[in-house]
This record gives sequence, C-alpha cells and structure tokens, in this order.
Amino acid sequence: MEPYDGFSCMECDCKVSGESEIFELFDQNRFRGTKDGRDADTPANCDECQGYHTVCEYEGGDLCTNCFAYFDAVGRCQW
Repeated sequence: MEPYDGFSCMECDCKVSGESEIFELFDQNRFRGTKDGRDADTPANCDECQGYHTVCEYEGGDLCTNCFAYFDAVGRCQW
C-alpha cells in the first residue's frame, strides 16, 4: 500500500500534505509534548499497513493516518 500523501477539503479549501501533517490534523491526544505524554500509547505503528508511528488517537479509538484503519485499542509492550 502506498502512503497517503495529501488531502484537500472541498468545503474549506484546507490543504494537507505528507504523513506528519495528516497525523497532526487527526490526532486528538491532549497530553503529548508534556511530561504526561511519556505514557501515551500513540503515536503507534499500524499492524494493517506496517506504517511507522502513523496511528493517532481519534474519536475514542485509534486511527491510522496512512491506511485509515480504525482500532478500538492499541497494544503496548510492557518493556
């Protein structure tokens, strides 16, 4: 699967390009970038498309910003 490389909204003319900008557009994690963000489950890797750090928190679950797979939860190694 090829990475999703752009988005252009036909309603508001918002243009987003590249994986990092798409991740920032959808991510709803409020704690990243703070000391509390150390324990965040996202960004996470996607098991569906093998995307590296493409999964963000979205609408009570987790969304891959590369293939748009939606997950109820993400797993994390205890170590």
